[in-house]
Amino acid sequence: LHNIDDTNRGVAKLSWYAPINNGGYDIIRYHIYRAEGEGEFSRIDSTNHLKRSCIDEDVAQDVLYGYYLTAENELGESEPSQIQPFIQPIVYDPPPAPEIYLTTKGILYIHIHWRIEEFDSLPITEFIVYRNWSEGGQDHGEAYNITPDQMSYNDSNIQFDINYTYQVTAVNLAGESLRSNLIDIRVRNLTKPPPNTTTTTKKGLNLALIYGLIGTAIILIAAGVIYFVMTKQSGFEPPPEEFEMEPDPLVSSVTRNDRGGH
Repeated sequence: LHNIDDTNRGVAKLSWYAPINNGGYDIIRYHIYRAEGEGEFSRIDSTNHLKRSCIDEDVAQDVLYGYYLTAENELGESEPSQIQPFIQPIVYDPPPAPEIYLTTKGILYIHIHWRIEEFDSLPITEFIVYRNWSEGGQDHGEAYNITPDQMSYNDSNIQFDINYTYQVTAVNLAGESLRSNLIDIRVRNLTKPPPNTTTTTKKGLNLALIYGLIGTAIILIAAGVIYFVMTKQSGFEPPPEEFEMEPDPLVSSVTRNDRGGH
């Protein structure tokens, strides 16, 4: 037994050379034995004489194992090989990907919040916020390191009417997680009106004024026509306009004389 490969977690891959002395008979098969800690050895596998490797898929991390093997020919099984100790080191995983679950925005700022599920591995050492945007036909990107006790990021270095995207990763001594969900945000400039708003409004007001004047004229004309028709049908003539005549001095004098004669 000359090698045990611990590349894959939970697996020990054993390999060996054929014995120099086969005892005068061809090797029929090999037998692999394993013990855990101070326990007894037991056979875990057997291979034919052409195969000189074995994979133990039941290996726990940070546990001491011992392996040996024997060769078998027509006369029986050989003495055990030298015991090979084996400990698979603990293999830690990077953290899971965070999740951006809340975003707020205001005048020239964007604030994002994230969370991460519980995991059984090394503690988080930092978060990384990836910020990207396009301006002038060119793509830009930046990364910001955030302390592990801070689960949010405030971006105050933004411009109006530009799309910004954000993703977050978590880092520990085992490596960096996958990136979080992608958030795409734009802060619009509400202080300037949308294009053509002023022109459209003035045009609308002018049309409303014209329609109003036309409607008033139609109503007045219709009222005049109705009045004319009704007066003609009924024969009604408006009374003459009353006025007070100035007295004639001669007539008044005669009248006074007549009265005086009686």
